[in-house]
Amino acid sequence: MPDTVITVSRRVALGGATAAVTATAGCQWGPPASVAPPAAKRDADASTVDGLVTAIAAQARLVADVATTHVGLTTALAPLTALHRAHLAVLSTEPPEAPAVTVPVRPDAALAAVRRGEATLQRSLTAGARTAASGPLARSLASMAAGVAMHLAAAPSPRAAAKGGQA
Repeated sequence: MPDTVITVSRRVALGGATAAVTATAGCQWGPPASVAPPAAKRDADASTVDGLVTAIAAQARLVADVATTHVGLTTALAPLTALHRAHLAVLSTEPPEAPAVTVPVRPDAALAAVRRGEATLQRSLTAGARTAASGPLARSLASMAAGVAMHLAAAPSPRAAAKGGQA
C-alpha cells in the first residue's frame, strides 16, 4: 500500500478545531429548566450577555463594512462574519442594530482595525466567562473567546493586505 501524505492548510485546521471546540462546549448557556439560579445571578448573567451581544454586533458590523469596502478582503474575512453570526445566534434571538462605523480607506489600516476589534472582543468574552454565574454560560463564552482567538490567528496580516495579498 503506497504512503500518501495529505496536507491541510492552517485555516482548514483552525476552522475544524474551532468547530470541534464549539461542538464540544455545547454553545448553550443557562442552567437546565428544572433548576433556576438566584435572581441576582440571573440578572448579572443577563447584563453580561447584553453587553457581549452589543460588542459582537458592533464587531460584526465592522467586519461586514470592511469586507464590503475592501472587496479583496471579503474572502479572508468571511470566517469572522460566520463566527460572529453564530455567536449572536447563541446569545440572542434579536441582536441589536450596530451603529455605523468608519472604515479606513487603506486595506491594511482597515484590516488592522478589524484585528484590534477582534482582540478586544476576545478579551471581553474571556472576562465574561470569568464573571459568569452560570457554568454553561461561562463555558460558552470561553469557547467563543477561543474561536475568536483562532480566527484572529488565521486572519491575514495588515502587511499582506497592503501588498494586496490574502494571507
